[in-house]
Amino acid sequence: MITIGSYAYFFLSFINYVLSAHAELDYLRFLQDDIDKMVSKLEERIQNLEEGSCMDALVLPLHGSLPPELQVRVFAPAPPNCRRFIVAANVAETSLTVDGVV
Repeated sequence: MITIGSYAYFFLSFINYVLSAHAELDYLRFLQDDIDKMVSKLEERIQNLEEGSCMDALVLPLHGSLPPELQVRVFAPAPPNCRRFIVAANVAETSLTVDGVV
């Protein structure tokens, strides 16, 4: 079984790769573990990047306990020169489509 630690390590390593690629991609990841913890780790990792080393990034959680006004943020396009990293509950995997994400 994959723990949040190994999931976090893999996901954060991939995020580092995506951020360094300078591509204008948004990214959606489904997790079965603590989404808020992963969002915090991602935000911390992005804040610690060297200034100007990548595009700006929005880290957006998506799970059922979020109020609706926070859930709908994932469907809004990212601002110019910014990308979205959406971390969603795996229960949404079969029913969620977000334009512009890989």
